[in-house]
Amino acid sequence: MNQAVRNSGDAISLIQTAEGATNEITSMLQRMRELSIQAINDTNANEQRGYLDQEFQQLKQQIVQIANSTEWNGFPILNGTAGQQVGPVPMIRTTGNGQFVPGVQYAVGTPTSSQSGTPTIELTKSGAVAKSGQVSIAVVAGTPLTATGVMKLEGGESITLSDVRIDTVDTTGKTIKFTAGGSSFTLHSTAAWGADDQSDFSINRSFGTLSPIVSGDVTINGKTIPDAKAESDVYSPADNAVGSAIAKTKTINDQSALTGVKAVVGATVMTGSAMSLDALSSSTPPSGSISINGFLTQPFSTVHNNTQASRAVVIDAINKLTPATGVVATDSGGDAGGIMLSAADGRNIQVAFNSASTDAAFSQATGLKQGAQSGTYSLSASVGEKLEIEGGSGNILHSGLQAGAFNENASEVSTLVRAPLIGSGDMKALRPGDLVINGTAIPGSVGIADLHGDPIPTQNSSSAISIAAAINSQSGKTGVTATAGAASITGVAMSSTLAGGEKTADLYINGKLVTPPINMVNNPDDRAKNIVDAIRSAMQGSGIDATYNGSGKGISIV
Repeated sequence: MNQAVRNSGDAISLIQTAEGATNEITSMLQRMRELSIQAINDTNANEQRGYLDQEFQQLKQQIVQIANSTEWNGFPILNGTAGQQVGPVPMIRTTGNGQFVPGVQYAVGTPTSSQSGTPTIELTKSGAVAKSGQVSIAVVAGTPLTATGVMKLEGGESITLSDVRIDTVDTTGKTIKFTAGGSSFTLHSTAAWGADDQSDFSINRSFGTLSPIVSGDVTINGKTIPDAKAESDVYSPADNAVGSAIAKTKTINDQSALTGVKAVVGATVMTGSAMSLDALSSSTPPSGSISINGFLTQPFSTVHNNTQASRAVVIDAINKLTPATGVVATDSGGDAGGIMLSAADGRNIQVAFNSASTDAAFSQATGLKQGAQSGTYSLSASVGEKLEIEGGSGNILHSGLQAGAFNENASEVSTLVRAPLIGSGDMKALRPGDLVINGTAIPGSVGIADLHGDPIPTQNSSSAISIAAAINSQSGKTGVTATAGAASITGVAMSSTLAGGEKTADLYINGKLVTPPINMVNNPDDRAKNIVDAIRSAMQGSGIDATYNGSGKGISIV
């Protein structure tokens, strides 16, 4: 009985320890509430709100620190890690990645008639009105056209007017004004144009294509997943809906009765762009507006020599449109991360700039990047069921999934395919501060970890091997391990004949000369066979292999 009393006393002491910590946390939460109420007072300037936010963020960090450091008898009691889980987690999971397509594309049609004065230009019915931003208008030679103060074409001379940008948008959808050199001309949208509105140009501005799942791209538990359909996603912009996580999960779930696997949409997250004080150094820093999922923000101006205040201005403009766009902007807390955009329901996020500044300068001033971003999704199967993912006749990368047999009660996430380096330059290594996993900062990757890497030592730190080694150096703290995947180079279409005739050619792979010189013949199939045979012979034992994909797809090296 005396021991039982002592045990009870220990329990009371544990509870009192937790109570003292939670009292401190409660006080901090009350102060955070005061700060949030103070911040909504419109008598505050953006700079003052920034100071309030700094204290708010520090209080958040202190709450986490208290939760992690409050212990009894050597184990934490407030951060949820105390105790030991009994029995298996009743689910096997793997995650499909989102995809980012940078920038936007422009297409300009051929003039259909000559006209002088203010040119009337038809916007295509693809919704170019909503996708505001930089547009290049090319005038075809031989078409006499004059527009005072805007562009001029005389004597059949061909000119190109670049960096023409949207100035104002009429809410009725009837007219849009573009500006160039301080002058403007009117464009009529298809909403209300008639026979008198003869068009001279057809302008279309679109985002890059987010890859959809196509039948043959991926199989789950032996069942081929059919084509994703754009109509499955009523939330994302229509031009890229078929490539969204929502559309992908729908086509996977349509096969759940056969596969035993269910897909769940995750949030869409578009990371920001690094900011630069140089972009804000002008007395008139970049100004403009942003198109978010086809909706245009109110015009805004960034703040001279103040990146934090500039982020606050941009975030406010974007979040006023959240009810329409489904996109929320948040501050990363630093210039390197800029502004993060997220959509909780997994819809795509499409961002386009509309500014008199260059796209690069506007990106550095706002902390945003242009392009289209799809969301993530996860697959799950009950314990005892299998979860096997394989590629088919298509491209498994379109699905965002990683091939493999997942049979443990653990989450597995495949990283995004890294962009290739074309020409000179450095691949991106992992730097200190780039990555945090389960609350632990991951150190920078170092080249010494890669014994099989690039013959250029400075590139070794950027390899998947080196980055995985950096992540695994903290596995004891994070509980997460990383495995390097295969690197691959996919070729391009081969020409049917060789300019200059048949010849021999030298080829270097990882600094090694493929010998003897390759016999480059006119016939593409024979030429490809010669290249593949030479690579396989020279790189035997190195783990590098080559495959011919057909004349339309060239050669892949893995």
